[in-house]
Amino acid sequence: MKKIAVLVAMMMVFATGAMAEGKRPFTGLYTSVGTHKSDGEFSLSHRGNKFSFGKILVVPISGNLTTYELGYRFPIAQSNVRLGVNAVLHDGVIRGAKQWHDHKSSATFEVASDLRVSAGGELGLVLGKRERLYVYAGAGVVATNLLMGIKIETSYGDWNKEKEGGALGALYTIGMQYQVTDRFSVGIKASKMEFDADKAFGLGSVGSQKLEAELKQTTFGLDVSYNY
Repeated sequence: MKKIAVLVAMMMVFATGAMAEGKRPFTGLYTSVGTHKSDGEFSLSHRGNKFSFGKILVVPISGNLTTYELGYRFPIAQSNVRLGVNAVLHDGVIRGAKQWHDHKSSATFEVASDLRVSAGGELGLVLGKRERLYVYAGAGVVATNLLMGIKIETSYGDWNKEKEGGALGALYTIGMQYQVTDRFSVGIKASKMEFDADKAFGLGSVGSQKLEAELKQTTFGLDVSYNY
């Protein structure tokens, strides 16, 4: 959270400078609200020195997200190139399950990713004679809360086990925005997230054998931005 506070402080400093210099397209402080569809894959893999089973479990996940973004963009010299910093709150749980059945029992493995916050930077370019189109690419870090559950039901009784923990991942983004008015712009954005979930679920090595958990997510959606 300290890193997020530093980013917000930087945005406010840049915003003060922008007010003094005058407004240019896709510069200054902005806020965005977005709706996004997310899909991904959670996997458990086995690694060993002498033998390896590779991926032993793959669970597709999907869901919907609402995002709330605060960012700042500033021009490089007098060019159409922009640098930016941003922080995004993610609201939504992405989940999936894998099931096995036979005539006497059933087993269900569930996993959920509750995205929390991301922070990063971007590099973009303003295009067109009227300078209303902006394309960009960015990278950063993203935090999520992971939940894994195993449920087994048999004719002799049931067994449940849950594990929960936080994980940090890498975030890569590409997108574009179109400035509808001096204040409002609309855009599309696609992101890829990669998490190492070993620590969240307490996995590790036993002798020469190791269990690894990995989560990959992609998001795609629309954003509406207000430019201050």
